[in-house]
Amino acid sequence: MEKEITINGVKYIKADEQEQFEEQLLSQIAKVGDYVDYPFEYNNITDEFGNKENKTGWRVLKNDGVNVTLVSAGCPEKYYHEYGKSKESLLEMDKLCSKYLDTKLSMNTRALTKYDIDELLKCDSWDLETIGNDLVSLNCFYWLASAYSSDGLYYWDPNRRYVDWDIGNSNGVRPVVVLKSGVKAVAKNKKGYVLSIE
Repeated sequence: MEKEITINGVKYIKADEQEQFEEQLLSQIAKVGDYVDYPFEYNNITDEFGNKENKTGWRVLKNDGVNVTLVSAGCPEKYYHEYGKSKESLLEMDKLCSKYLDTKLSMNTRALTKYDIDELLKCDSWDLETIGNDLVSLNCFYWLASAYSSDGLYYWDPNRRYVDWDIGNSNGVRPVVVLKSGVKAVAKNKKGYVLSIE
């Protein structure tokens, strides 16, 4: 007989397909790159050159020991940056990502920035040849919510595998979610750590 468990009102797959363990704070166990079953599913966009990322779900971008920050494993949003409007574009990209806020689990949302990638790689990512980190290296063009100038924004180039800047294109956007400090991992399934908060 198939078994299922309900966490926060959501039914999950049968128990023999989940790794059960004693619940603990996610910030005590999550490592950068781990998958997390954050309750927002999405479809990846196709960029203007026909590229599309295959990965979906959510991954740990940062864990400071109190709050865990997630980033979409794929690229669910798309935005056209207009020449000369960097400031407006940064606000609009953050606004696009606000739909991924879960008021029970997360504190805020925003778009992925160049600073996030620099911090992850522990160096300046601009024009760095062949970034091999699979948190960064998607198979589609996506914007980083960081201005190169008042005209242009930084972006990820999947062909040359590095961060560059551009002044006007329609590229993807990757949401970033900062989880609340009390979020716990209560199980692990195919999508990653299953979350709960009291």
